[in-house]
Amino acid sequence: MIFLKSALATFFICILFTSISIGEPIKNKIDYSADSTLQQQLDEYLSTLTQLKKFNGAVYFNANGKDILKKAYNLSADPNNSLHVSNDSQFDIHSVSKLMAYSILVQLQEAHQLKISDTICRYLPHFPNSHLITIDQLIHHRSGLPRELTNKSEKVLALTPDEILAAAAKEKLEFTPGSDTRYSNIGYEVIYYLIQKITGKPFAQCVKEFIFIPLHMNASGAHFYTSHDNLKNLALNHQMRDGVIRQIPNLTQDEFPTARIYSTTGDLLLYLQSLHKEPFLSAMRNAQGVIEKNGGSDGIRTQIYTNTRQNYSFVLLSNYDEIPFQQTVTDLVKIMERKPFKLPAAINHKAITIPAAILSRYIGQYEFAEANHARLEFRLQDRQLKLYRENKMQASLQAESKTVFFEKPETSTTFEFIPDGDSWVMVWTYQGIAFKGTKVKQ
Repeated sequence: MIFLKSALATFFICILFTSISIGEPIKNKIDYSADSTLQQQLDEYLSTLTQLKKFNGAVYFNANGKDILKKAYNLSADPNNSLHVSNDSQFDIHSVSKLMAYSILVQLQEAHQLKISDTICRYLPHFPNSHLITIDQLIHHRSGLPRELTNKSEKVLALTPDEILAAAAKEKLEFTPGSDTRYSNIGYEVIYYLIQKITGKPFAQCVKEFIFIPLHMNASGAHFYTSHDNLKNLALNHQMRDGVIRQIPNLTQDEFPTARIYSTTGDLLLYLQSLHKEPFLSAMRNAQGVIEKNGGSDGIRTQIYTNTRQNYSFVLLSNYDEIPFQQTVTDLVKIMERKPFKLPAAINHKAITIPAAILSRYIGQYEFAEANHARLEFRLQDRQLKLYRENKMQASLQAESKTVFFEKPETSTTFEFIPDGDSWVMVWTYQGIAFKGTKVKQ
């Protein structure tokens, strides 16, 4: 089901950040110096994931300034294999660049060049609804702007910043700014443009000057707008297609060029550690003292995570997107915080027979607002639910229970139907992340 991978890549849900007041110091701070099993547990978990052919990538864990684990995990021992990576590999980090934009805004506010609470009409007066939309709302995906352009050109990668802003200006708000939350890549394109307007430099150049150079992130850079002479060891993206792991392009024509940043585990750890200081700490960490961001696209997954109270950080970069991403991140946090966890295990869904009368309840289309309002349709054919998209059958589903369905026993993707008044909602779970679709009335 390649379309599911592609659809997931276009609306991969990333953790949102909120500005909060700093609470009291944590009472039960972990003493990492007394833990001799931490490295072993992390390595066993990631090795098991690799043995299950669910992970290929590099990680870096650090606690209290001490390296815990810095290692690459490869499905192939052949260094000439296109999958092969090391901790020196440079991965495309995708939406992690949004966190870097946030930290640049914090620095610009510290320099009195903007206020994050400002409406954007002060900087972009001709942008529609600029008197209603604040910078803070753009940061936290509360602007009302849609996730993606509704009318993309065939070559988004070739658009200039001015052309991207002009396209964004044509989009209608999906809700009143500040009244709801919906992930928006368009909102961050406006942020990137705003940073360029204030500084007079392209966003990628600002990332270099505000972050990479001061932190000595010498292996990091951008594919466009800046020199990338240091790009010596790019991790190549991979995806499972027709039962075979295949290399796929890192750069595609349907993605914006503005923030195409690459980095390494070591450089990104330096960046995370810099956020433990003011003015970033007060502005960017959540109620639990955590600053994190994930990102991804076809063939790539990235996660950076730091707990500023427990003083540990980790970077996870994978150039193969079969990883059960959200579950893996959740478990790695549990390991770092000495909480119970389970090692990864092979998935084996068991099919049961469901009466057609029950299956018929789920017939219809379900719309995913977070996915640019994409629709999945379920039909009952030959006493089996069939999954369609754009009137083309994508999969035959089997029942695990009266409400939960799967395509293949060994995959983690499931579709669950949940009663909602006199109708149903459908929860699509992919890589441990649940996406809610609302049934469309017909």
